[in-house]
Amino acid sequence: MSQCIPASAGIGHRCLRYLLTLLIAATTSLWAASVVFVTPSVNNGNYVNGVAFKVSVSTDIDRVSLEADGYPFLTLNAANGWGASYTFTNLGSRNIVAKALNAGGTQLTSTSIRINVVDQLFYAPANGSSYTNGSEVRIAASPRIKEVRLFADIYQIGSSTVRNANNLFAITPPLLNTLGTRNFVSKGYDGNGNLLDTRTITVTVVSPPVTQTEPPLAPREFRAMWVATVSNIDWPSNKNLTVAQQQAELISMLDKAKAANMNAVILQVRPAADAIYPSTLEPWSEYLTGQQGVAPSPSWDPLQMWITEAHKRGIELHAWFNPYRAKAKGAGALAGSHIYYSNPEVVKSYDGMLWMDPAETVAANRTIAVISDVLTRYDIDGVHIDDYFYPYPVYDGSGNKVDFPDSPAWNRYLTAGGSLSKADWRRKSVNDMVYRMYNTVRQYKPLARFGIAPFGIGKPSLRPAGIVGFSQYDEIYADAELWLNNGWLDYFSPQLYWKINQTGQQFDILQTYWRGQNWQNRHIWPGMWTTKIDGTSNSWPVSEIINQINLTRQGTSAAGHVHFSAVGITQNRKAPADTRGLADELKASTYTAPALIPHAGWLDNSPTPDPVASASRNASAKTVTLTLTAGAGKATRQFAVWALFGSSWRFTVVQASSPTLTLADDATLGAASQFYVTAVDRVGKESNRIKVIVP
Repeated sequence: MSQCIPASAGIGHRCLRYLLTLLIAATTSLWAASVVFVTPSVNNGNYVNGVAFKVSVSTDIDRVSLEADGYPFLTLNAANGWGASYTFTNLGSRNIVAKALNAGGTQLTSTSIRINVVDQLFYAPANGSSYTNGSEVRIAASPRIKEVRLFADIYQIGSSTVRNANNLFAITPPLLNTLGTRNFVSKGYDGNGNLLDTRTITVTVVSPPVTQTEPPLAPREFRAMWVATVSNIDWPSNKNLTVAQQQAELISMLDKAKAANMNAVILQVRPAADAIYPSTLEPWSEYLTGQQGVAPSPSWDPLQMWITEAHKRGIELHAWFNPYRAKAKGAGALAGSHIYYSNPEVVKSYDGMLWMDPAETVAANRTIAVISDVLTRYDIDGVHIDDYFYPYPVYDGSGNKVDFPDSPAWNRYLTAGGSLSKADWRRKSVNDMVYRMYNTVRQYKPLARFGIAPFGIGKPSLRPAGIVGFSQYDEIYADAELWLNNGWLDYFSPQLYWKINQTGQQFDILQTYWRGQNWQNRHIWPGMWTTKIDGTSNSWPVSEIINQINLTRQGTSAAGHVHFSAVGITQNRKAPADTRGLADELKASTYTAPALIPHAGWLDNSPTPDPVASASRNASAKTVTLTLTAGAGKATRQFAVWALFGSSWRFTVVQASSPTLTLADDATLGAASQFYVTAVDRVGKESNRIKVIVP
């Protein structure tokens, strides 16, 4: 302090300047060398592996060395913007120390933070927060995560394989039917479908505020069930039922389909070169009357009743034909009019069954004639075939495959100069039949759909990595990719009869594969093995089918699927641990409202005439009645109706054959105040909307 000893005038000023210099130096030393974590910022918080570490530093710091539990792993500096990413090999708790160094490498200061390294984290909503029903869910994930699947409790409600501009997986799930407290579960998978991480948060689901003056677009989804008649799988339940009992079962099945908000039935009308309807071409089916060729008594037309009753309920009826099977296992005696007797040269025995040879012209012509007959006489909405082409192979006692006995047709082909291999020749026979079927539908009923439900795995040369299993291309000579690529169908329902995470046959990977083969933009509506829900200890849980349905809804505006088979729904089946059956769960969580079938624009895209509508109020009955009239011109099949109760829009479908809708007042919201209505044609084309105010 000798410099502050007074010696002359002005000494006090010099001392003051010196003290100020010391003070500034001391203050500067306090402010210098600061380093603060920007991300991660919460001590003892979760950190998503691979997200950038960022720090804020004072100007005298040249670089920051980051250490994890004492081991250096990352250097931050001005060149990298004081932030850089790092992916830890192991997850879990880490103590991260940031050491601030000057240009000479001297440590000036340090700070630390403890983090829990995870593979994914809910970005929004946060745990314990409110979630607005139908809003976006965002999930941060490490680079190892290639796909995120989102669940509400046990039901999958969305998935994503694409990151947004902020490097987050963004999923907008459908409206949840149940509000209140729900568990949101995010499951992260690597590129091979392996589950890497699961995160769970609890949210309170709340309704969104109603700000829209018009309702959303009508929901669309093909919700179908196969009704198998062969071996009495679905209907009739027994071949010895009376006509009255068969009719009662038919009505009950359709009522249950309607109650579950389904909209299509695929009915097997030709199980094995026979018919469940009166035909001059083929005999009555034994599955209907107990003996092939014997007509029902009293006389009735089952197919016509199925069509009439389905249409009354707003349900499409697709006629399902087996093109080649002539007799199933366990079947009884054949009728004298069966093709086995009229054309024995084209019917072959294989694996305890009879099959029409696909390469025989007589057999092919018979199938086309049968389909043409039904298209001409019945108001069906579609023609459908499944996966039976050449029979599935069997093997002898030595493990050798037993070849299908088609030598007569094959030898004629060679004699005529044919040059294809036998496998290609067989595939050509099936391809020709599929092409003829498609054109036959277009010829006789241009607005009917043609659907094919092949085996669910594609040809070996095109399969995604990791997919293994039976080759329909090589074994039953079904070139399903060709039919889909060329658009020789209107909807395609590959039988994806495996669990979502079944190794080698993952449901979503297979569905994505077939969508990739859809070059003509037809409808892809996968088949699901619903009857694996069977009440036994090996039963699939109801949630498996619900989650598969939700997967079919991802990435498409023309969703749909088919249940095999009907009894899984009509019997309301469940697994022992399930609290409610499949039909109940569908109505409660998945088919919460009716849906239109997606529009097949390639069949008809011409305008549908606008409807005329009026509404009336009956205050004493506490009801509102909407009266609908189709516009002039192209026929209207249905009306899509949105009704406004309070601030809530509710959707329903009204049949043009019964164009009146009466709605009771809501106990809380009161009477419907207005409607929006469109007319819908046979292939799903909607008219312009009209608005109706209730007086």
